[in-house]
Amino acid sequence: MSIAPFIGAPKRVTILSAALGSGHDSMARGVMRSLHDIDPSLEVTIADGLDLVKPGKAASDLDALKRNADLGLGAISHQFTNNAVAGSLLRTGFAHQSAAAHGRYLAAAQPDLVVATFPYLADSAALARARGAFDAPIAVTMIDPQANRIWFSPAADALTHLAPGEAAHARQLGALRPEQQLTQVRPPVQPEFLAQADRAAVRSDFGLPNDRPVVLVSGGATGIGMDEQFVQSLRTARPDVTFAIATGSNTTLARDIASSFSPRDVTAIPFTDRMSDLVTGGVDAALTNSGGMTTMEAIAGRTPVVMHNVMKGHGVDSARAMSKAGLVLYAPTRADLRATLATVGVEGGLLERQAGAARDALFSAQVPTIGDTLVGVMNNGRRATGA
Repeated sequence: MSIAPFIGAPKRVTILSAALGSGHDSMARGVMRSLHDIDPSLEVTIADGLDLVKPGKAASDLDALKRNADLGLGAISHQFTNNAVAGSLLRTGFAHQSAAAHGRYLAAAQPDLVVATFPYLADSAALARARGAFDAPIAVTMIDPQANRIWFSPAADALTHLAPGEAAHARQLGALRPEQQLTQVRPPVQPEFLAQADRAAVRSDFGLPNDRPVVLVSGGATGIGMDEQFVQSLRTARPDVTFAIATGSNTTLARDIASSFSPRDVTAIPFTDRMSDLVTGGVDAALTNSGGMTTMEAIAGRTPVVMHNVMKGHGVDSARAMSKAGLVLYAPTRADLRATLATVGVEGGLLERQAGAARDALFSAQVPTIGDTLVGVMNNGRRATGA
């Protein structure tokens, strides 16, 4: 006979993510890690909420996202989803399309907490809950520093955000119910990003020069806007800097860089499990195109961040919000980028000062971990009155 009923069976957490780029999945892994830091006995499972509805849906939706970016449709999509009526219709439509599949999965899992790292998944899970598939609180973990209306699911019991000022933004949108909990949490980066790597050793390992500034350039998992022409524009803006281009799995870009540039000027960095070393010791600044986990990891390592070439719509909103909060420098134009790159490597300059302030704002001991917050949500039970 099982003794679990007498000693208490481990609690279960189901994380519904979406492989749209790397941000949602990076958040999911960070949530799992933070939950296990609080309670190693928790049974935490990550599932792709889009692929549960239809195998391959995440990949096809990512392709559509890239096409929209290439066609400049990001701003139109953003305006549509940030409209109260249109956003509600999208949310309701997705929920009704997906609730049956999510209900089957969650009925089998019987979690004590459901966490959604992609906003629509909370609505679908809530509809499955209303139909009796499970009875547990639902939390949404926002990854956009300035979230648009779709993140604020009316059925979520709690929401977490990463950047200061989101509570005021939520009130401005009128997107929160009175009973919903909205909490700023520390970005769930790996502990290595909070340490400091040896500069000379890291640069030697990655083939980077030790006698000039180095800027890490990341286009995220989608690689939007990353091509040889863009890399050349960086070289033109700051020819005395080495640009380390995080090419990830983009072997074509890596080959183009190797054939077109001297390694002293531009070096391709394929996918590596040592990104924490590079960010915390190998570079003088990071150039990113979103407020996602690479940006948060750089801030954790006290590496100055410049945001440029961001996705129209929510990407621009996030860059502006992070810049206003003093977390990054936003360079919307090529002229802005040239001016900002001119400060790289300047001791005691604007970039260095910004990096320290950003780390303090996001990773202060006064800001709770996402694991602490979500365990509290799980223990407090359901709060939302929405579906």
